[in-house]
Amino acid sequence: MVFNDRQDSFRGAHLSKPFCDNFKASKFYTEIYCKHPYEIIIGVRDGYINLYYNCASLAKISNTDSKNLKAEISSFYLDGKSPGHSIKISADEFVEKYYTIKHNSDKKNKPEKEAQERLFIDNNNNPDSKWFCIDVEYTKSFADTRQEDWRFDIIAIKKEAPFTVALIELKYGNGALGGKSGITKHIADFYGFHKKRSFELLKRELLAIIKMSNKLGVTIPECIQKIKLEDIDKQPAFYIITLNNKKEKDNGTLPMATMAGYLFEKANGDWEASRYSKNAGTHGYYAIVGNDTSFKPVFLFSESTLPHLGINDILDEKYYIKKMVLEADDNSRLLTPIVKSVDNHKMNSYQRQQSAIQQKYFLASELGGIYGKASCPDVLKDSRKNFIKEVDYDDVINYFNVNGITWWHGTKPTGHILSSQISCINHLYPIRNNYNAVVSLAKRINPEIEGVEILNNDKPGTRGYISFEVVSDTDHLNEKKNGSNKMKRGNHCTSVDAVILAKKGQIRTLIVIEWKYVEHYDNTDYSKNKKGKRDGDSRVNCYSGIDVENPCLIQNSNQLLNEVSPIYFYNPFYQLMRQTLWAEQMIRYRDSESIKADDYIHVHVVPEGNKQLLDKRYKCSGMNMKETWEKQLKNHMKYLLISPKSLLSALSDEFKELKEALDRRYWR
Repeated sequence: MVFNDRQDSFRGAHLSKPFCDNFKASKFYTEIYCKHPYEIIIGVRDGYINLYYNCASLAKISNTDSKNLKAEISSFYLDGKSPGHSIKISADEFVEKYYTIKHNSDKKNKPEKEAQERLFIDNNNNPDSKWFCIDVEYTKSFADTRQEDWRFDIIAIKKEAPFTVALIELKYGNGALGGKSGITKHIADFYGFHKKRSFELLKRELLAIIKMSNKLGVTIPECIQKIKLEDIDKQPAFYIITLNNKKEKDNGTLPMATMAGYLFEKANGDWEASRYSKNAGTHGYYAIVGNDTSFKPVFLFSESTLPHLGINDILDEKYYIKKMVLEADDNSRLLTPIVKSVDNHKMNSYQRQQSAIQQKYFLASELGGIYGKASCPDVLKDSRKNFIKEVDYDDVINYFNVNGITWWHGTKPTGHILSSQISCINHLYPIRNNYNAVVSLAKRINPEIEGVEILNNDKPGTRGYISFEVVSDTDHLNEKKNGSNKMKRGNHCTSVDAVILAKKGQIRTLIVIEWKYVEHYDNTDYSKNKKGKRDGDSRVNCYSGIDVENPCLIQNSNQLLNEVSPIYFYNPFYQLMRQTLWAEQMIRYRDSESIKADDYIHVHVVPEGNKQLLDKRYKCSGMNMKETWEKQLKNHMKYLLISPKSLLSALSDEFKELKEALDRRYWR
């Protein structure tokens, strides 16, 4: 049974204060909603409310001043027999039968509906999400028809001015992309809503839903409770989210490509489509929208699947591949993109930097710096602008110069806005001299840490609790080939982006930090020789050879599996292998090293949005990055994968401005 809205209904109307108070006092609220916050959604309707489970309406509770509330449900939910008929039960009966009701509902469950609920609830249960979901299964019909004139799977609102409203259609996998209710129907519905300027009507209803949800005991963010009609953005944003963007078979088609096939007659940016529908000319995107560039739907694609989507900020682009539609002239000839297509974390990061430009984080006129030998639009002309204001630029330059550290790709800081070296410095340099801040980071890595120590590998006058581009004092990895074992920081040897020397009692633990931003890697095997060279043999010999000064490093490792696996010579595992061996040798030779540690932990800092690094199925293993690397380790507790935002979440409010700056520049 589906409880439809009445025609011309107004959600949030005809619900009295006694009804709201009685609902909050009833077991529908205290035993069902409050005790199942990851399962139940309250849907505010006109004169009644719905309780949703997996975005199916389990119960309709109509407005009444009586304290004895009843739920109208389908008999199917009690006995599992279709088609079911409408019955009313008390709150006590509903609580008693809740698991039976859920079980029978699951029989009809569709992955798309379950995913819809997960997105809604996981977003709203995350206080740091940028959006708040207001409603699910929104429909409205006008005139004397049951046809749905408006229909949105999820409606969300941004938590900051100008309070943009997002109207969301959800798809899961390749199902329901074609046919009468497929993607072209959704585009037509979205565009009809846009064309008729219907948003002013919807805005009033959304405010009523927010107000009534608050009265019914739904936790509404304070910033949203106070908004007025004039605070809401003039136009809504239209989103089509597709989850499970995976091929069903090895020779199958990505849902993203299937969708493009229905929408377009020919290639429209890189949607990875190889075939296009013959009907797209008469029924596709341009047949519906024409060259109306005021309508700009956003298409988001994610490989995330049930039961755990891992998306707790519903429209955060770090979770998705983003696509936009190219403009067309009157003859449907493709012109320039409205917005550059985004198909990986690097492109998402470029967009974040462009957003930073708009916020006057740095000026657009300052772009166009030299990268290599040519001007590049993603490089700042003045590299000092690449550092956030919380970083003392002169102090950083002095630190690198005094300690003889080489900058990435040059003798001075890069202006490239996606540099991981700059990202690492922007995150960690502002706190390197603050004992309490560095302790909080260390405790985030290992809660048993009690303190941190000044690092003596840096020159006097530049020392702090974090050191950057760290190498050993002498070569323990057989990497120097010129007869000298003197190491150059950041240059032609294994180095570590940052280290902290933590302590617990008398035990000193070296926290070895590898910092990533947008890096991802191909399937190059670094154990193989290039034509006419023996560089591959040389690498293998360094770390596993017997005829070197420090032989059989891999075979004698206490952490790495001792068989010399081919995986060790594919990035990022080649880097991780070398850093693991480096840390072990730092412990082994601590008496002769400036940094004297008894143990270590290897911390791999990677943004959650870098799916090409994290989620790639690596050719050398058939698994993702974390699974692949942990398979090579004897002790998983010595390796921690963490995002920059999660790592710095431990900082106190003293560093509120730093975290806000990093959020604007990197985390959003």
